[in-house]
Amino acid sequence: MAILSGGVFKTQQNKRFEYKPRYFDPEKEDLERRVAEAKKKYGNEDENGDIPDYKYNIRTQMRANRDYSSLKDKSHRRLKFTIRVITIAFMLIAGVLLYELIRNL
Repeated sequence: MAILSGGVFKTQQNKRFEYKPRYFDPEKEDLERRVAEAKKKYGNEDENGDIPDYKYNIRTQMRANRDYSSLKDKSHRRLKFTIRVITIAFMLIAGVLLYELIRNL
């Protein structure tokens, strides 16, 4: 009866560990501290803490990349479509030739 209930071949559950690694990088913290001090000292931040020049440049670059990528996607789709049409045409021609070859045997 124990064999039918699965008691003989029962597998153990995995052990669970609650391990959360903690890292301390003194160089990174020192860099963050110096950057924060420089931002306070030179005062080139707006009210949100953003640097407007960087924000504008990033936005402009993303727009330019988006326009380029849409052109790239269109040409890529066109190329894929052309390859598919050529492949299908080649398969049809090969099928007709094989059919004629088999029929003539």
